[in-house]
Amino acid sequence: MTDIAKWLVIGLLLAALIAVMVPDDFFSSYVHNDFIGMIILLIISIPLYICATSSVPIAAVLMLKGISPGAALVFLMAGPATNAATISVIGNAMGKRTLFLYLFSIITGSLLSGLFIDNFLPREWFTGSMSHIHEGHNHDLLPMWLKIISGIIITGLILNIFFIKIYKKLKPEKTVIEENNFSMNNIKIYVRGMTCKHCKKNVELNIKKISGIDNTIVDLDSQVVTITGENIDLQKVQETVESIGYKFDGKVV
Repeated sequence: MTDIAKWLVIGLLLAALIAVMVPDDFFSSYVHNDFIGMIILLIISIPLYICATSSVPIAAVLMLKGISPGAALVFLMAGPATNAATISVIGNAMGKRTLFLYLFSIITGSLLSGLFIDNFLPREWFTGSMSHIHEGHNHDLLPMWLKIISGIIITGLILNIFFIKIYKKLKPEKTVIEENNFSMNNIKIYVRGMTCKHCKKNVELNIKKISGIDNTIVDLDSQVVTITGENIDLQKVQETVESIGYKFDGKVV
């Protein structure tokens, strides 16, 4: 929950904005082909950083506005995986050939899955409950009391996480960068820009490749990376962190 709270809020806000700003018949009026709708959502997702958590409420609202279930699936699959930030990190860390194969597999797989859903599965499986909302009927799948209680619980959990993060940020932090090589069992450094478990794994794997480093553990909440090894070259750690798109912010002291 700690990892996804911020992105869940962002996704809900974007979904609410789309619900208010986009007319209900927008896609049915201007996008007459389901495959073209998939391509449009694929293109839109590339410049935007939308993680998997944020994309779920956005996809639900887009379906309410007339996007096909297959196009929504393309957005859910390709959106978090084909944004500019992910493309940059993979290209820098693994090379252009790996990046091409990665993008080809994600785009092809999502489009084929979307076509399968739109052409071989009944659309009512995905839009049945939404059609009731659209028509103004009160045939919700869940009772109102359960919706209210669930909303209160998730709001409380999200607020609690934000309060914890604010408290940690208010605590004094000290950083130092002037030292280069350390002969010790472990050190802790600040790495800014990590937002999800993909970022965590990416930083851990790349730092661990450096000679002399035995293990790397990332704490997303504090943005602290604990590095275990002997004769750790901090300059090389900094170069590695920055080469994969994150900000090295010094050693924790």
